[in-house]
Amino acid sequence: MNNHIMYIIIHHTERNNDFPAFVRFRHRHLRGWDDVGYHYLIGNKRPFTKDGHLYVGRQEKCVGAHALGYNNRSLGVCLIGNISNTNPSSKQLQTLVSLLREKTKQYQIPVQHILGHCELPNVEKSCPGDYLDMVSIRQAVTGQIELSALLAMSCDKFVPSLCTE
Repeated sequence: MNNHIMYIIIHHTERNNDFPAFVRFRHRHLRGWDDVGYHYLIGNKRPFTKDGHLYVGRQEKCVGAHALGYNNRSLGVCLIGNISNTNPSSKQLQTLVSLLREKTKQYQIPVQHILGHCELPNVEKSCPGDYLDMVSIRQAVTGQIELSALLAMSCDKFVPSLCTE
């Protein structure tokens, strides 16, 4: 049981053409877990998911399986796609920031406790991907930068051709 949520950990699936049912299948049948490891997944603009759609994974009352040492005190949010070689879509970013605002308020989580998986101690992955700037995400959650500025920075910083929607 997830009694005290103190962190929100952001991930990516590392597969551009992925979908929540397949993530759940991999976690349950290939890894032997009870359910998908993430509490939420956010669809991308590729086939199989609706761009920016928030998919519910594991129930919040259940401990996740996404961040060793943090599972019992965090929510796991996963962007569908490989954010190390593709920008998150505008709709993914909008949904992510909206969800983070809601959950930080609901659980009184300090914004500095919104972390990319790679920001955890002893994690040697790029997760949630090279094209997701966690500093800017945290700033968008607090309102230090407008969501429109976050979207524009994503397009400038990453692959501009992928940012036209």
